[in-house]
Amino acid sequence: MAKISVYFNKFASQTNAELWEKELRRKFFRHDIVFKAPNSLENLKAEIESDKRKQVDFIFCLGGDGTVNTILQNLRSGKLAKTKLMVIPTGTANDFASELGIVSNINTISKMFIHHTTKKIDLININDRVMATNGGIGFITNVVEEINLYRKKYKTYQEFMKKIKSEIYSLVYIKKLIMDSLPIHRLYIDSPDSTLMDKIVETPLVLINNQRSLGKNFHVAPKTKNDDGKFNVTIFKHKNKKDFMEVALKFRLGFYPENDPNLISFETDRVEIMNTANYPLRFFGDGDILLEDKNFSINLSGQKQEVCFHDENNDYNKTYKLDTIEMI
Repeated sequence: MAKISVYFNKFASQTNAELWEKELRRKFFRHDIVFKAPNSLENLKAEIESDKRKQVDFIFCLGGDGTVNTILQNLRSGKLAKTKLMVIPTGTANDFASELGIVSNINTISKMFIHHTTKKIDLININDRVMATNGGIGFITNVVEEINLYRKKYKTYQEFMKKIKSEIYSLVYIKKLIMDSLPIHRLYIDSPDSTLMDKIVETPLVLINNQRSLGKNFHVAPKTKNDDGKFNVTIFKHKNKKDFMEVALKFRLGFYPENDPNLISFETDRVEIMNTANYPLRFFGDGDILLEDKNFSINLSGQKQEVCFHDENNDYNKTYKLDTIEMI
């Protein structure tokens, strides 16, 4: 029998807490399963501390990438090193779940649990905050901020997001690119694996990628993996809207712009980014704004998180004897 804590984000766009609780109780009735819906960050921290003391085996997270990140910030103390994370995608983009091959289906979730398909992924550290998926500095932070602001402020916006899901990022990206100016930041970027001739770069956007896709549909780092001890850095040097929009469209359509002279991409385990101007920059990660600073020290945190994933090579139709199920 496993100890399972299920965390709900009742504000996630696709969450139906009552239905999910019913289905999870039905599928996991043999296990010690507890349902939690923290109403504040302090409450969430207290609940996770309680899970640490009880040494829970699994944390199920129902929500989007922001919900996952909030839980990860509090899981990295080491005391929950053996606790596994099961992500059940009920958010907007659900980048993390998509990379893990997880869909919002109770039968799939149950089979992954029974067959124990897990792996340990890298966590990226940004000024002592952690990130599991993609993040960065520049234009995209404005997109993330607008989506999150309107989602919290307007009920109709929430309903609209439920219908179009991850496409909201593409729509807001295009809208802001048309209506707003393209901000250009003068950054100092240094990494032992950098291909930059000059460490001073003028750029509208720098991405830090721990997986292949951003916003589910922008395939910005198609060769990047989240468990290989490296992350991807992609630097955009496009200084006008037309060029910037064209390269974004290529990513959106699944065509990597191999020969674009204004695109720099490399794999590394650490990079330093500093704003040469005297103003702070916002860093977004896992679907939300993580922090604001002038300088960013970005590296692999040295910690890994064990997560459930859908293994395409596993035979999920294989059955187990009842006594074996009790031991899983």
